[in-house]
Amino acid sequence: MLDRVPLRPGLTKEHVTDQMWKCSKLLLKCEAAHYRIYKEAIEKRAKCDVIIEANKAGSHIPSLPQVDGLEDEVQDFFNYGKKLLIEISQLIGMFFDAPDVEANLAQMRKWLSENKAGSPIENELIRMLGEDANWNWLITNLRNAMEHPKAGYRVEVENFRLLPGNKFTGPGWRYDLSAKHGAVQKEFTDIVLDFYTIAENLLTFLEQVFRLSLMCNVGPMHSSMCCKVYRIADDKIDRSCPIGYEAVLEFVESATVGGCQQDHEGMRR
Repeated sequence: MLDRVPLRPGLTKEHVTDQMWKCSKLLLKCEAAHYRIYKEAIEKRAKCDVIIEANKAGSHIPSLPQVDGLEDEVQDFFNYGKKLLIEISQLIGMFFDAPDVEANLAQMRKWLSENKAGSPIENELIRMLGEDANWNWLITNLRNAMEHPKAGYRVEVENFRLLPGNKFTGPGWRYDLSAKHGAVQKEFTDIVLDFYTIAENLLTFLEQVFRLSLMCNVGPMHSSMCCKVYRIADDKIDRSCPIGYEAVLEFVESATVGGCQQDHEGMRR
C-alpha cells in the first residue's frame, strides 16, 4: 500500500516501513505467546478429560496436567503489548512530528487535538484514539501490574484446576487495577479467548492508525488525481500475505491536493 502513496516532503517510505516492521514484529510476538498458551491448553484439556474419566469412580483424582510457564507467557504477552503501543505512538510521532509520549496515547491524542486537528481524517484519528484510550491504558497497566504488583494492582493467573462434580476449568486470569482507579475483573475468565480478542484488537488498532496517519500525509499530486484507500473484501485477501487494505491513485474531476480530504475507505471487491 505504501508504494502507491506519495508522501509529504520530509517523510520517507524507508522510515515508515522500518517503524511498521517494528510494530509488526511485536504484534507477532504477542500472537506467538497467545498461541503457545492455546496449543498447550488444547493438548492438556484432552488429557484432563482422560484422567477424570479414568478415575471418577474412585476416591481420588490425580493432579491435572498444567500449562508450562503459564504466568511467564502471560507476562510476555502484556510486555509485548505495551511495547507495541509504544511503537505505535512512535509511528504517529513520525507521521506528525509529535513528541515522544511512550505508551501514553491519551497524551498523544491531546497533542494532536491541540496541534493537528482540522481535516476530516485527522479528526477521525483523534476520535479513534479517544475511543481506545481506556483499552490502551488497560494493556499498559496490566503489564505494569504484573511487573510491579501491590495491593489493588495485580494480575492473577490460574492453571488447570479440578472442580466439584468431576469437572475442571482451564487457564484463566483476573485483575485488580483499583489502586490506579482502574477496572476490577473479579472472576477468572478464559485466557485463550480473552487473549485472542486482545491480539485482534491490537492488530485492528495498528491497521487503523497506519491508514489514517498515512492518508493525512499524502504529498502533493496533480489536481486531477486523488489517493483513496479501500478495504479488501475478506474473501479476496491473499492468505499468504494478508493485507487488508490497498491504496489507489484515481483520476477525478475535482480533488483536494495533498491530503486528508482525498481519503476514502470503501470496500473493494
